[in-house]
Amino acid sequence: MSDTPLLPGVRELALSRSDLGPAPRAPDSDGVAEARVRTTAARALDAIAHAGLQPAIERAHAAVDARDVLRTELDATRVALCDAVRALAARLRADGAPPERMLVLVKDAVRGGAPAGTDPAVVRELMGDAVRCGIGAYYAAA
Repeated sequence: MSDTPLLPGVRELALSRSDLGPAPRAPDSDGVAEARVRTTAARALDAIAHAGLQPAIERAHAAVDARDVLRTELDATRVALCDAVRALAARLRADGAPPERMLVLVKDAVRGGAPAGTDPAVVRELMGDAVRCGIGAYYAAA
């Protein structure tokens, strides 16, 4: 090793194998590591059960399942909403109504059709979908 700096103020360091810690262990061929993992997992599950966390975990899983069902229903609602808005927009265009009138009617329908207590963010999301579908269908009907 030289005393010439690699960078100003930095010199090479002399390291031995012992400075780097123990050598990595060879792959476990007799399944001991796998058994340790299984034992650790079993202990974790026991700890969850004894801490009373299992009901909370089950509720969390049920909430995820319910969310997935609601997301599917929301997607189906979006498709049905856009189909209805497209038909309305095409009809209004054929009747000579201006696009502004179509937008007012679409927004009123979405606002008025939302059940009481519907999350305002969901209503805004559906409103945006309905407006995009309406504008596209109105000008496509030309």
